[in-house]
Amino acid sequence: RPLQELNLFHGFSVVNHCLGSASNCAIRAEQLAPRLQRVIGFEAGECIQFSFRSFPTLGSSATWEVVDLKSGVLLSGSFTTAEALAMACPSDSRQLACKLPLRGV
Repeated sequence: RPLQELNLFHGFSVVNHCLGSASNCAIRAEQLAPRLQRVIGFEAGECIQFSFRSFPTLGSSATWEVVDLKSGVLLSGSFTTAEALAMACPSDSRQLACKLPLRGV
């Protein structure tokens, strides 16, 4: 499906709306996701969360995870600083996006 047909929300916006928190913290969004699933009961493929951890101090790789709130972890992996720096524009991440098992794509 084209990107404009999806509802995309930054974790900050979801946390701010649900908790009234004004911090830009991805960890809070990860902690909120299971609670949202318990309350709302999303169907598989209906709510997907993308988490990208920061590079640790003096570290050379960071981890990422794609989680279906109903089904659990769909994909996970890591990327190096060299790989991150090689992405000069958003379309460079297309190879990862094409691997996502999203419903209706």
